[in-house]
Amino acid sequence: MNIDIPKGVRVFSLEESISLSTIEESITETFESWGYKEIKTPYFEYFDVHKKGVGKNISNKTFRIIDRHKGEILTLRADFTAQIARYFSSLKQKQIPYRVYYKGTIFRYETPKGENFWEKRQSGIELIGVNSLESDIEVLLVSIEALKKLGIENFQIDISSVSILYALKEILDLNEEKFNNLVNFVKNKEIFNLEKFVIEEKINKDLAEFITNIPLYQGKVDLITDLKEKVKNYKQLVETLEYLEKIYSKLECFGYSKYISFDLGEVRQFEYYTGIIFEIFISGHKKPIGQGGRYDSLIGKFNGNYPAVGFAFDTISIFEYLKNKNILKNKDYYLAVNRGIEEKRFFEIVNVLRNQGKNIAIELLNRQLGDTLDYAFSNNFSKVLVFGVDKDKNNIYIYTDKESFEIKNIKEII
Repeated sequence: MNIDIPKGVRVFSLEESISLSTIEESITETFESWGYKEIKTPYFEYFDVHKKGVGKNISNKTFRIIDRHKGEILTLRADFTAQIARYFSSLKQKQIPYRVYYKGTIFRYETPKGENFWEKRQSGIELIGVNSLESDIEVLLVSIEALKKLGIENFQIDISSVSILYALKEILDLNEEKFNNLVNFVKNKEIFNLEKFVIEEKINKDLAEFITNIPLYQGKVDLITDLKEKVKNYKQLVETLEYLEKIYSKLECFGYSKYISFDLGEVRQFEYYTGIIFEIFISGHKKPIGQGGRYDSLIGKFNGNYPAVGFAFDTISIFEYLKNKNILKNKDYYLAVNRGIEEKRFFEIVNVLRNQGKNIAIELLNRQLGDTLDYAFSNNFSKVLVFGVDKDKNNIYIYTDKESFEIKNIKEII
């Protein structure tokens, strides 16, 4: 019998699952501290509806099945933001700002090799109904504080704005075909094609230089200040660059500017974004751990025009980083062993500890203490509590590894 699983999915061990859940709980605690409330969305959507939100690039990666009830094409959830935009548009009464967070799995097809998995876990927020500098700042602050709560400090947020490309479209009066070509040249960092583009479009020298170098514009806020001077004759570009300066200035006031960098050539997931976009990286970790941005036109694809901004963490990417650095934080898990006190008293003590927030399993097998300790510490239990070992039935032996223990009175721990 073949008991393998498909190449595009994976199983997390018990220890890994605990760590992943701990990471997600920490992240969502930060979300809740900022007033965001959890929303749970379905795994399935109608393909035609979901496609409106996710755009062509992502819809081509969806998993599709047939609804056996109506015969319509369904898709597994490929994007939380599109789902929430669709749901918000369906609400008869819309209270704004609308702050929600989510956590869960999205499904996108990738060629199943290496670390290209079909299932991706995300934890993210959406802030709907407000188009302001303050709302963009809030989303960035939430992402920063969530990472700091996890104990991660060596991260960088690369900010850009698709408004730069829209400004060029307006300045140059580009049709959709030429505009899409420009976007793809920037996205793929095709300097040669950008040089050809500015020649064919007979673009002024100052603007031509700006366009051909967009993929190379990476740096701190001084870069934005310098570029603003270079394009001073183009109001739309100046306004966008000034907005990026304002974001930096606000974050500097909060003491968080050290995490901020700019990458104007970054236009990933361009299809539904309309303003700032950003990606989050950890030094020495090859994959981004999060991304987000402003999407003021997405909800209008379903019903009504409402501005919005949000971001999502790739929680598996964060998990992989913390695991590789051996700095995963787990909750304390205890295994309780009764060696001779009254059973009712034993359960009363265990329940008191559980009510204090400790996670406690009970040893169910009658085996040697050494075997119990081997089992506990190989299964991610941080401590083993052994009751009724000596004559004083109020003593508890607390093991932190197989060879180390301390003796405490029951009253000391409850």
